Amino acid sequence: MLQGMLYITDRNIYFYSPFNNTTIIGYGTKVTIPYLQLNEIKKVDSMLVFKTGIKLNLKSGQDIQFNSIA
Repeated sequence: MLQGMLYITDRNIYFYSPFNNTTIIGYGTKVTIPYLQLNEIKKVDSMLVFKTGIKLNLKSGQDIQFNSIA
């Protein structure tokens, strides 16, 4: 799980984190998701009770989940 920022524009959803899975500091993580690739957007439970997460279902069958959205 990476801490970062979620940016939503009129064409894409972007996620940026200064961290990555292998090193603490160094090359960050950038994810771009065009709206054309989305099937569904859902609110999900990320803290057992509270719906503070977002789950993106892509047309490729992949699911991407963002937790603790404030």
